[in-house]
Amino acid sequence: MKFKFAIIIILLFTNFVFARDQHKTGIHIIIKNESSQDQQAFVTLSTLRSYEIDSVWIDSPERVKMWRGVRLCDVLGGELGVECQDIVKLVVSADDGYSSVISDDLLNGLENGMCAFPLTENSPWDEKYGYMRIIFPDLRRMYWVSSPTKVIITLGHGKIHSESLKFYTLSSHIFKKIIEKDLRGIDYFAYEDLSLTLVDDVIDFTVLSRDSLLRNYSVTKNISKKLLFHKRSDGTWGIDGIDIPPGLRTRHIISVILGMNHVFLKEFTEHEHHVWKTVYHDETIPKKYHSDNKSYKIKYIFSDSSSKILIKNLEFDTDIYEIFHNEFERHRNLEAIELFPMNSE
Repeated sequence: MKFKFAIIIILLFTNFVFARDQHKTGIHIIIKNESSQDQQAFVTLSTLRSYEIDSVWIDSPERVKMWRGVRLCDVLGGELGVECQDIVKLVVSADDGYSSVISDDLLNGLENGMCAFPLTENSPWDEKYGYMRIIFPDLRRMYWVSSPTKVIITLGHGKIHSESLKFYTLSSHIFKKIIEKDLRGIDYFAYEDLSLTLVDDVIDFTVLSRDSLLRNYSVTKNISKKLLFHKRSDGTWGIDGIDIPPGLRTRHIISVILGMNHVFLKEFTEHEHHVWKTVYHDETIPKKYHSDNKSYKIKYIFSDSSSKILIKNLEFDTDIYEIFHNEFERHRNLEAIELFPMNSE
């Protein structure tokens, strides 16, 4: 009798703790809007459970195949009045410092995004997912985030960019001071050093890999100090570092983009050249300058602080990598090549 009573007490206590934690555990959502002040809300797990429960089946080697939870867009609309079609960038951060950035073409995956969690204490679930996992069934798993603590959303309808784009090669003299060798004699550089060299701050960045991955990263100040790029035997670069979240460890990187600065990490092979042109150039540059700009001009910046405009009226379909590569080879003191829309100063 005492044993049965003890079991009942344990079950009641467990359910009490499970229910209490739902009111403490949650996610901080921040909405950034150019036309008004930022909005913020802390959405608890208990609040999430009050929304209509949905489910999606995803066949994979993972233990959980039937994911249950609530639609992310429903939560954003219900708590902050945000429509997913107005989002131009969404960053989901985890408690280990990892962040997933959803922007550009990836925004199509927001509609089916889900805040997945165990419906009951005994629901199939892995501890590594934490209290909740934000999943995007239409996107690769690298964009899914376990134990999310913060969601930062940028609203807007896109800008017409008139800023210039600057292109560099890692062999430029300005990067020589940041490239070091580890104990194995392998070249590496710290992301923080690269960022401070180009923009005097640590900012979000994008990498392009030879396997056609164009991915945005948003990292905390703490993580950015640990983030390293190591050169691989095939000439490409990989991200690693001590205590770096697994989702940040990307291989076969051929270029890095920080804001309006693009760094070629190596001389491209024919395949890498094709990837860069189709995945980055043909998709990104027209979007940055919009279709009303039919051409752009190029400015060469040399290490002695001199500069000159060498090419004008360069059409959008011109293969600028060939031009850039040849000019960097021809002028050893060429520090950067700057790209302007023709209607800019």
